[in-house]
Amino acid sequence: MILEQINKEKLLIVFSYEDIQKFDIIYGQSIYSKGNMIKVIREVLFLARVKTGFNSQNHRLTIELIERNKSCYVMATILRERRTKVPKTYRIKQSSRKCIFFFSALEDLLCAVERIYIMNVNIVNSQITRQGEKYFMILQARNAEFTRLAPVLSEYGKLAGEGNTDTARYFESGKVIIKDRAIQILGKQLVPDQKEQIVNGTSS
Repeated sequence: MILEQINKEKLLIVFSYEDIQKFDIIYGQSIYSKGNMIKVIREVLFLARVKTGFNSQNHRLTIELIERNKSCYVMATILRERRTKVPKTYRIKQSSRKCIFFFSALEDLLCAVERIYIMNVNIVNSQITRQGEKYFMILQARNAEFTRLAPVLSEYGKLAGEGNTDTARYFESGKVIIKDRAIQILGKQLVPDQKEQIVNGTSS
């Protein structure tokens, strides 16, 4: 019997005529019967693992059998396991809106900023401009945040426009008071830090 490892996945087994006769005597019937051939292949694979290092344990195999010149050629091939594709995770980017709100008085603007700052709403960006005696707040936030802000904004101001075109026009035509993060910057001045209140003894 010849055992020849072609590569890590293929093993060639050659049974001579004498081998076949020997196996027929051992199993009491032809080696080519299905049950006998499976037993013989299993035994030979164990022998191959010891002699050649061909390890087929825990793997599926394909067995090709060819009879030639009273000999039997068997090619055992390990089937590669198909790797299960790991599903890709996509982060859904939430769209944001840009809106402009008009305030007829500075006091109304400051009240709106103070209340929004206290609410701690996640706002993408905010800007404040001025045209004459009128003040405009340009807000960029996601739809969910606008839903929370709507009652406050409508209480102190009015919607003046929406979208990139309107916001660009108001920003360019007005005098910029605070260019970026207006609510955070102005709100910090309007709402004293809680730690400072405790230090100064003003906390209730």
